[in-house]
Amino acid sequence: MKKIYSLIAVLLLAVLLSISVACTDDRENIFGENDSMRLVIAYEDEPEEITLGLDGLSRDISLIELLDAKEITYTASDGFLYSVKDFAPDSKKGEYIYIYTSVEADFDVSEYVQSIEYDSLTLKSSGFGADEMHIENGCIVYIGSIQW
Repeated sequence: MKKIYSLIAVLLLAVLLSISVACTDDRENIFGENDSMRLVIAYEDEPEEITLGLDGLSRDISLIELLDAKEITYTASDGFLYSVKDFAPDSKKGEYIYIYTSVEADFDVSEYVQSIEYDSLTLKSSGFGADEMHIENGCIVYIGSIQW
């Protein structure tokens, strides 16, 4: 009888530990209540800066998923943005959205990397589509345009 109780106790402990680890991992993968990032949309007259709270969102969220979560209108195809809010470069004139970021993991590492200065920070062009870009607490994502 003692063996059965011991076996049940061990199994119960294993289940409780599994639940504890699962809950801890989930909380560590979620942004906290004071976490935020800045989204800058580079309109011709003046850039619009929007502070987006990240509380409760997964740390694995992409830029596209963040736009969806914050109900910011956009058009995109294959992970590439064509418009955000009222910002829509004219592709007929060879203008396209170009994204700069402060998230080092997303920096373009090719010979074509572009840099801009914003709020005393150097932002680099993203080497990823918006559907693969990372979001970090305190980061800046700058949506501008480029002409080809």
